[in-house]
Amino acid sequence: MIDQGSYDVFNSSLLSLHDDRYFALLKGFLGTISTPFNKHQLNRTLASILTRSEHQNGIVNHLNSTERQLLTTLSIMHSIREQELLYLCTGCHEYHECLHGALLLEQKLIVIPDPALSHQIIINPLFRENLSGIIDYRSLFSVEREDALRIEFSADVHLIFRALVSIAIHEDPKKVELPAQWEVHKPFFGNLLMHLRNRLKVEGITSVTETSEDSVAWMLLSGGFSQNPFAENIGLFLSALKTFSETFEVRGEAGSLTLVRFAQSLAHLKEIETDTLRSLLFSLSILAEKDTRDKDVSGTEDTIDSDHSITIHRGNPLSYTGRYHLYSRLSGLDTTIRYTVDKQSLFKAFSRSLSPQEIIDDMRHYSTRVPPSIVSLIPLLHQEYSQVMQIEGVILKTDARMERIFDAHTALAPFIVMKIADGIYVMNQNQEVQWRKVLSDIGVQHIASQGVLKEYPEETRTAPVHPLPAITLDLPYPVAAASMKMPAHVTDIRPSLYESLNRKQFSEEVKALLRARIEDFIIISEQQLHATGEEQKILSASGLDYMKKLRVIRAAMKEPTFHLLVVIFDQEGNTQEYIGTPLSLTRKDEEDVLLMKTHPDEKEHHWKVKSLYRVKTVPLSIFFVDKRNG
Repeated sequence: MIDQGSYDVFNSSLLSLHDDRYFALLKGFLGTISTPFNKHQLNRTLASILTRSEHQNGIVNHLNSTERQLLTTLSIMHSIREQELLYLCTGCHEYHECLHGALLLEQKLIVIPDPALSHQIIINPLFRENLSGIIDYRSLFSVEREDALRIEFSADVHLIFRALVSIAIHEDPKKVELPAQWEVHKPFFGNLLMHLRNRLKVEGITSVTETSEDSVAWMLLSGGFSQNPFAENIGLFLSALKTFSETFEVRGEAGSLTLVRFAQSLAHLKEIETDTLRSLLFSLSILAEKDTRDKDVSGTEDTIDSDHSITIHRGNPLSYTGRYHLYSRLSGLDTTIRYTVDKQSLFKAFSRSLSPQEIIDDMRHYSTRVPPSIVSLIPLLHQEYSQVMQIEGVILKTDARMERIFDAHTALAPFIVMKIADGIYVMNQNQEVQWRKVLSDIGVQHIASQGVLKEYPEETRTAPVHPLPAITLDLPYPVAAASMKMPAHVTDIRPSLYESLNRKQFSEEVKALLRARIEDFIIISEQQLHATGEEQKILSASGLDYMKKLRVIRAAMKEPTFHLLVVIFDQEGNTQEYIGTPLSLTRKDEEDVLLMKTHPDEKEHHWKVKSLYRVKTVPLSIFFVDKRNG
C-alpha cells in the first residue's frame, strides 16, 4: 500500500514539471499515452509501478558507487540544487561521473524535483524505506586507509589564539614576522592581528580566553575575514563544521575536504576556495588530526626552562587557561608552541596591571617546574619598571557611600587600575565603555566632570563573541556504516532483457537507445521495453569528422539544457576529459577556437577544435528546462 504522505509529495513533484519533460518521462515507464489523459491518474499508475517490490529491489540493488554516494549526500542535505550536489560529491568521484550518476537517478525517479523549492531535488519518498541498506555516511568522510587520523573540532584553537595575542601585544605591527606555516595566509593573519590589536585597545583580551573553543574560533575567523562577506555567516559555518565532525567519523585529507564542503554548503558560502579554507582551519587549529590509537598527550606537562623559554604542549588542558601570552613573546610554532620571557615582554605585562605574583602564580598553574632564577628575576624587573610610573587612565573621585560600593563591587574590580587615595580611583581608559555600563547598572547615570570635558562616543567596542547557532542533522537513516559493495545474491538482470529487446520489432535507433537504458539499469523489466525514446537527443563527434564537431559544439551552445564534454590528448598521449559550458566559438588565424568554462573548477579554457579528440553534448537534467541559467 502506498503511503499517502509520500504519494502526495511525489504527485506534487511530477505536476511541477514542464509538460514536455513530464510526458517524455512517463513514456519511459508507461509507453504511449493516449488522449484524453488525467495527470493525477497517470501519476497514480506510475506510483504503483515504482512501489512494486520487484521494481524497487531491481533498481536499488544495482545502484553503482557514484549513485549511492549521491543518495547518501542528498539524504543529509534533504533538498539541494543539483549542481550543489555534484560539487559536494566531486571530492569522492570525478565530476563527469557525478553528473552521469545524477542523470541516472533522475531517469530512475529515485530523485525527483522538490515541489516546495524551485530547481532543487529530493529523494523520492516512495523509495526512501528501500534505500536504508545502501546509505553509508561513513563513505563520505573516510578514506581508503583505516589508519588515517581522525579529524575533529579542536580545543587547541585556544593555544593558537594565545599565540596570536602574544604577537599582537609584543611585536611591532610594522615589523611582525609570522611563523612559516602562516605565511601562506599572510593577508588573513594581517587582518586578524589588526582586529586583535583593536580589541586589546578597547576592551582587553583576558576575558575572551575564558570562552569556549567554538566562540574563540568564531572570533578568529570573523576577525580575519572582517572585510569579507564570508564573516557574516561564520557562526553558521563553524556550527555545521563542528556538528559534522562530531556526528561522523571524518578521517584523512579527503574526508576533511568533504567536511569543509558540507559546512560551506549548509552556510551558503562560496567566497573562499575549499582547499584554501581547509588549510586555514588547520593553521588555526580549529580542525585538527588526532591519533586515537592508545596515545594520550594530555599528561604532557608544559615546561619553563632556565633560559626563560616556555614550551606549551598541544593537548594539555592547563595550557588553555594560562596567561603566558601576556608576559612572553612567541618564538616558535610547530608540534609544540614556544615562548620567551624577557624584559620587554614583562614590562608589557606590568603595563597591563599584571603583578609579579600573578605572573609567578600563572607559571606554577601550568608547570610544576618553574626555575628559581625567573621567580627571583620577575620582582626585580618590576622594581625597575616601577621607578617612575606614568598612570594612564581615567581618575574618578567618589563620596564615602560610593567608595564602599567601588571597593566591594566584583564587576568593577577588573577595570580599576589602582586606588591611589580614599575615594580616588584610576580606571582603565581602554575599557571605559564597559565600566561606564557597570556604573549605569548600579544607578550612576551621570559622571560629573572637572577640567577638560572629554567627548565620549556611545559605543566603540568591537562585536562581542556570540555562541554559535545550533545546527542539528535530521538524518533519515542510522549513522552506522552499511557496506557499499554489491549484495552477493543479486543476479544481473540485463542478459534476459537484451534477448527480449532483440525480439522486438523496433528500429535499430530505438533499440540502441533502449539497450543503453538497460545497460544503466533504467529499464529493469520487460514491461518497460515499450518505451519509444527521449526528447533530448545526445550528439557526439570524434576523430577526423571536423564539421560534425562544429555542429555538436554549436548545438551545446544553443541548448541551455546541455553541457559539453570534450576529450583531448595530453603531452603523454593520455586522454583527458572536461565537462563545462561552451561560451564561444571563434575563428582566429584560420583556426576555429572553442572557449569553454569547465566544471566544477569554473576555469576558462581555449582549445583549437582540430585538437579535440571527441566532443559530446551532455544533458544537465531531465527535469529542469532552464537548468544552466537557473
